[in-house]
Amino acid sequence: MSKGMLGKLSLSAVRGPVATVYDNLASEDGAQYLTALNRFNREWRTLLDPKTPGLFDPATFIGKGWKIIGDRKALSKSFDPRKLRVVPTPLKKGESYISGDEAKKRLAGEPLAGVEAFWKCWNDRDNLPVELRGKIILFDGDELRSPLDGRCSLSLSWDGEMWRWGYGWLGNDRDGGFVYALAS
Repeated sequence: MSKGMLGKLSLSAVRGPVATVYDNLASEDGAQYLTALNRFNREWRTLLDPKTPGLFDPATFIGKGWKIIGDRKALSKSFDPRKLRVVPTPLKKGESYISGDEAKKRLAGEPLAGVEAFWKCWNDRDNLPVELRGKIILFDGDELRSPLDGRCSLSLSWDGEMWRWGYGWLGNDRDGGFVYALAS
């Protein structure tokens, strides 16, 4: 490296990008820097997670060894994520929570949406109804099995800036913050 080139480099460039991050976090504007860094990370993850057409494949989307249990729920062509309908957790008077398995039993008469509805909502997540933000939307119409043999259903939730996917274990408790997506 020439002597003239060395004079143009900043100390942070010589020390590396990690040192730059620490310096910026420690500065007066550290909180603003952290907010900007978090926003960049979320936007970058969104770019790396393109919207993908076709049928939902748990092994590709979640990871090796994940499977759909049984036949997947069919999705009508008229299903529209912009008009997603949900029902609340079916709590009885005096209950604060119930298990996912119990919720599914109580909602047996409802057309619960499954993995294909989840996939359509995920791929059109920017158009999900605003009133569903702040809720955890479960797609209990289909069950998934993890590589460690756990049973769960897919979910969507709003983190304050963007939609995130996850899963709800059927043996775990669910309270009034959960809602169940309907296929119709």
